[in-house]
Amino acid sequence: MRKYITMFLWLCAITPMSSFANSARINQLVAEKQVKIEQLQKCRGTTKNLKIAGLSTLGITAAGVVAN
Repeated sequence: MRKYITMFLWLCAITPMSSFANSARINQLVAEKQVKIEQLQKCRGTTKNLKIAGLSTLGITAAGVVAN
């Protein structure tokens, strides 16, 4: 039994196309995922700056109301 398991594992090791990790479609999807993650990170950074600007505007407005 052990001999058959060893032969099966050896056969799987020498046939790289039998694994799903080497599929061209999966490589394409991983590349698309990386591009979308980069776009999301750029967008996240932009909205963070806008939130900071909005909060500072509200703070200045509140200070102006208090001063009046």
